Amino acid sequence: MRAAQNNDPMSSRDRRGKFNPCPNVDIHPDRGELIVGYHRRASRAVFDICNEVGRILQTGHLLSSQTRIDISFLKPGMYILLILDGDVIRNHSFEVSH
Repeated sequence: MRAAQNNDPMSSRDRRGKFNPCPNVDIHPDRGELIVGYHRRASRAVFDICNEVGRILQTGHLLSSQTRIDISFLKPGMYILLILDGDVIRNHSFEVSH
């Protein structure tokens, strides 16, 4: 498994020009998990994992600066991690390969 490059053109600044770091995504195929390092701005930040056509496969909350997400059910292919943090949306493409 490998993480693809962040596709978000606003990865280092939000729409108001304020700094907001992009997510750090580590994929661990042996454990079937994705570890997302992200410092949220809003009190509630959520994530979606979508397939290539945009279908949401999993949703959850980013409760800390390091969130572990079970991806053991994903078949090999390309996926998109979306992070919704207040008025900021981040996206990060990643590939699952076994």
